[in-house]
Amino acid sequence: MIPLAGNFKRLSMSDDAAKELLIGRLSRLIGSGVDYNDAIGVISAMKEIAGWSRGWESAGDAHLERGDAALAAGNKVIFHEFDRWHPS
Repeated sequence: MIPLAGNFKRLSMSDDAAKELLIGRLSRLIGSGVDYNDAIGVISAMKEIAGWSRGWESAGDAHLERGDAALAAGNKVIFHEFDRWHPS
């Protein structure tokens, strides 16, 4: 059975098999711009297939907390400013 996007509860394979499938598709995630460390962290933390969405929510929350802390510390460089300082 092929799952609908985001509906991993319908996936008929073991949780370990799902992890192996996701690791096998890691290059696609990275190619889409997903950070390698985030992807490995989410996949490794999964205790069940349903943990996929919760893992990404946690990863997003961690990035948000780091960003808020950086702003609170006075770090306010935004991408277009950074890009101006370091042209490609």
